Amino acid sequence: ITATSFVGKTNASDSQTNIDATTGGAAAAAGGSAKLTMNLDTQAEIGADSTILLDLRDGGSGELDVAASNSFDVDYKANFATGGALAGAGVSMEIKTGSDYRARTVLGAGAAVSTAGATRFTVNGSGDIQSKVNSEIYGAGTIGVYSATVSINPNNVIDIYGDLTSLGD
Repeated sequence: ITATSFVGKTNASDSQTNIDATTGGAAAAAGGSAKLTMNLDTQAEIGADSTILLDLRDGGSGELDVAASNSFDVDYKANFATGGALAGAGVSMEIKTGSDYRARTVLGAGAAVSTAGATRFTVNGSGDIQSKVNSEIYGAGTIGVYSATVSINPNNVIDIYGDLTSLGD
């Protein structure tokens, strides 16, 4: 029993950007922000009052795996070019998980599971985040201000409420 969720936000090529700004003048400024909040509620559940019997008949392994997994691949890129006597650029990027980001496996109340082999309940998560800002600022007085915030707080839970008998390792 497997449940998986995936968030994909990637650029089609190295030249594709999420923010692209160019300004110029006596006093010039460029700025922007990008924000991504991921909420995933991925659950693999054996329902309440269910009965599962896995034995070795018919060549089976008698094993049971119940797994829930979240993963992501996020790529944010920003380009800024500004020039003037006074010039500045700024960008903020925030990538985070929301309060509903979880992977959960459940053996429901009143459920009865018996396996001749091993039983495994697992919850996992993985991800790749890339955030890049390219900036060119020209002038007598220039300033660049950039921030990138990444906050990943998974809530991975295994809940066993029913009866579980596993005879394997």
